[in-house]
Amino acid sequence: MSTLRARALLTGVIASLVSADMNRAQELAGSIAKLNDKGHLLMYYKRLSEEKLLSIIVPTEYPATIINAAISMSLADIGVVVTGYEMDWRDGELLTLVDASSSQLGLAAADSKESIEKLVNSSGLRLSTLSTSDFAVSLLTHGEKLSSHDEGYVFIDRAFLVKGVGPVILGYTKMNVYVHDKLYAVPINKQIEIKSIEVLDEEMDSVGPGVRIGFAVKGAEVDELKEVYALVPDLSKTVNKLTLRVKAYPWTEVPSSGTLHVVGGGTAVMANIDRYDNGSIELSLSKPLPLLDKYLLVNVNAKQKRSRVLGYLFPG
Repeated sequence: MSTLRARALLTGVIASLVSADMNRAQELAGSIAKLNDKGHLLMYYKRLSEEKLLSIIVPTEYPATIINAAISMSLADIGVVVTGYEMDWRDGELLTLVDASSSQLGLAAADSKESIEKLVNSSGLRLSTLSTSDFAVSLLTHGEKLSSHDEGYVFIDRAFLVKGVGPVILGYTKMNVYVHDKLYAVPINKQIEIKSIEVLDEEMDSVGPGVRIGFAVKGAEVDELKEVYALVPDLSKTVNKLTLRVKAYPWTEVPSSGTLHVVGGGTAVMANIDRYDNGSIELSLSKPLPLLDKYLLVNVNAKQKRSRVLGYLFPG
């Protein structure tokens, strides 16, 4: 590892880029940033300045599954959907996903701005429209202006053992983290200590929200850490049950019983509907989630060619 640097807090902004044409999404992401990480989520990075990074997440396996797209959008500060000249139900579902997300800004890009503008305006979705020819400039401009908010958790997607270092976990920060901080690993509920922080092969003493990180940690074994999907400063910052308002889209239907997926903080969990009436819902989660201001509500078993994104949950 390189020499530890003490400097101003490194922060970032996360864009999630979804499209019915995954090759198109990858092409656009690659025109701006470098692909550094592969998996269910493709992760691209670009340094905007000495103290700020842009991450672009492109989910895979759509439309076979909506979950990867929902996971990526639940982390997004900027949500982007890219369409072609001819649009179908998949484009409508992804537009709904961006609108339902907790991103600070939603963008809809199409080869024909007029066509996507008409669709967005008629649907009442809160997205700004642009031509795909303006995509790179627009995303970089917005990326320089926006930064991830401190939401009180770290999303974790990988754990492995590094010889001479010990257990290492990878993820995205949604809070400030400092070397020697002690955080609770969810769902194993063990307190672990951050031994070191690395960002793009550079060791750091601290990091702010919105940054792809590698943490060397102690306090849990690698096999345990492979179950972990979040770090929180206190277990009171997690929830196993939710009682929230529902914003359901008029072209979807929220069932009054059964199971759905709740997605938040980069994690999707099964949820049993305990009660649903008058725009309020009570859900029992199969696994705890970080305590957030907004969650996506998804029905993976929705009727064919109907949006699997039902809406979102919020306090009220």
